Amino acid sequence: MAHHVIYIPGLADDKFGRLQHFAVGCWLLLGVRPHYYPMHWADKKPLGGKMKPLLELIDKLAASEGDKVSLVASSAGASVALLAYKQRAEQIEAVVCIAGAINGADEVNPLTYKANPAFKQSMSDLQDVLPELSPMERYRIMSMHPLKDETVAPRNTIIRGAREWLMPVSGHSLSIALGITLYSSAVMHFVKHHGQKEFIPVQ
Repeated sequence: MAHHVIYIPGLADDKFGRLQHFAVGCWLLLGVRPHYYPMHWADKKPLGGKMKPLLELIDKLAASEGDKVSLVASSAGASVALLAYKQRAEQIEAVVCIAGAINGADEVNPLTYKANPAFKQSMSDLQDVLPELSPMERYRIMSMHPLKDETVAPRNTIIRGAREWLMPVSGHSLSIALGITLYSSAVMHFVKHHGQKEFIPVQ
């Protein structure tokens, strides 16, 4: 039995991919099997073509009896993780978003959307999907965000009914870096043990 954790990075996946890939690889020491899934946001390819291999990977990893699959994503990657989660909720144990771009689709710089059209589509699609998340599905999500963030406002990382963890730091890149390194043990604890706490619906 293995717990597979797929990490989906944000828009800087081509620039800082090696560093993030290395950090994620170290999660093996925390008792999970990490998988790095870069979106290559800036290649201008449509979202559907990027999502299909991700969904196929989830299906493949979940096919082994007793194995579990969770998603961890940062920044723009959070929008994709949540879209995949909604489509594969029965196969996914938990989702962790680190400084995730979730709400506030209209607050994103138009130039960012122009350079990363798949991100624009994922944010648009997510706004339709978020209201459809059930209370139990929300409960299996943890959103981590810093005190201040110049790129993704903390208010735009929050999902009603999801767990929320405020990191005592400021800055977008720093919060992501700490989320996948120093705080990775807390992230893995959530994905492995989230179901052990009693589910209490949000009123």
